[in-house]
Amino acid sequence: LSFAFHNGTRTQFGNNLFAYKHLLIIGIVTLGSAIGFALGHRYVSTDALSSLIRTLRLAKASATDEESAREQEKFVNSLKRSSLLIAAASVCLVIGTACIALAALAALAA
Repeated sequence: LSFAFHNGTRTQFGNNLFAYKHLLIIGIVTLGSAIGFALGHRYVSTDALSSLIRTLRLAKASATDEESAREQEKFVNSLKRSSLLIAAASVCLVIGTACIALAALAALAA
């Protein structure tokens, strides 16, 4: 890969970028982790929604307090896990994007 600039010079971007391969690998791994955390969030949040619907159905059917309390506790736990997963996904997304951007900027500056 090479880029031409307005002043007529060219730079070999691929060779320069390869010099920052460790930063690129960290960026790719953290972006992959962000994908995994986001998928985990989707699964857990769907589970939380189904727990909420079950809780509402139990309340409407006048179920025992024990069943309703168990479903409500499951709902709260699912929400906590969901919030942790989406926070982890966000952090990994920022770190991965920053690593790849830094590697690209460093390669262009070299």
